[in-house]
Amino acid sequence: MKASVLALILVLAVSTAVAAGKNYKFDLDLEGIVGGKNLRAGTYRVEVKCNDDAKGMVSFYDGYRLVAQVPCNMVEHAEGADGYAVAYAVTADGKKAVSTIFLKGAKEKLVLSSGN
Repeated sequence: MKASVLALILVLAVSTAVAAGKNYKFDLDLEGIVGGKNLRAGTYRVEVKCNDDAKGMVSFYDGYRLVAQVPCNMVEHAEGADGYAVAYAVTADGKKAVSTIFLKGAKEKLVLSSGN
């Protein structure tokens, strides 16, 4: 009886973890275009919610105010990042746009959807 209850709890815990996908919350210093919006230089709270299919949404907050939100894809990254970091691309009009976010200690990186 105890073994079957323990097995049921284990199955529920694993299925909940798998269904949840990957979620991250961290602070990031950045400046540039995100989701068509120009973010001034500063520290933003970043929340990432990805589904099991590696697609998700990245939300950027200035304090408690949502300032930008953009879809993302989580892709394999050969090396784990030592810290949270940002890579930029240059838009057609020469502005700096956030294109990739590297996740501390993860073997994945977030590639932000174009539309910046």
